[in-house]
Amino acid sequence: MTTINVKMTGDWEKAQELLNAAPARFDAALDEALTAEAEFLRGRIIGRFGRGGGGQFSAQSPLTKLTGGKGKALVRSGELRGSIGVVDGPGKHSKFIGVPAEAGDRNLKLADIHENGRTIVQPMSDQQRKFLHATLPDGGGKGGGTGIIVTHIPARPFVQPVFEAERSKIPKRVVKRLAEALEGDYGNA
Repeated sequence: MTTINVKMTGDWEKAQELLNAAPARFDAALDEALTAEAEFLRGRIIGRFGRGGGGQFSAQSPLTKLTGGKGKALVRSGELRGSIGVVDGPGKHSKFIGVPAEAGDRNLKLADIHENGRTIVQPMSDQQRKFLHATLPDGGGKGGGTGIIVTHIPARPFVQPVFEAERSKIPKRVVKRLAEALEGDYGNA
């Protein structure tokens, strides 16, 4: 039978402490890296407001401007833009970037309409009929029908285009941010 003699040198207790601390240190560094990336993407999303998303949202109806639009796409009061945030996602090491539930139903609905577009069909009220009759050149059309209003709001996405543009760059940035967060040190136990 062959015998192997092993002589341990160095501070093995310290090495064991460092190895035990490594998973927690890595988890914290990964969370820091993901949060930094999520905040970067949030900034890119917010940057799309008011710029017309590269010009694709700049055409607005004169009727849109009558309702208070300031000529800037996606911006009327700034409330929606201000509601975009970063919150922890449903799983470990996940982040949600967008309009969180805490922002309220109004902002959630507005974000959904902008991101996906919407067609709204509603009956015309007497007040709306009078308004159209007074403001439109042909008096709002002829005929005594009750009338309906069909409003088509085109999609003006502000989240999806950022993710599409950044998708291939995200993994590399997260790895770089992780390395920066770890600073080559797995912790001093």
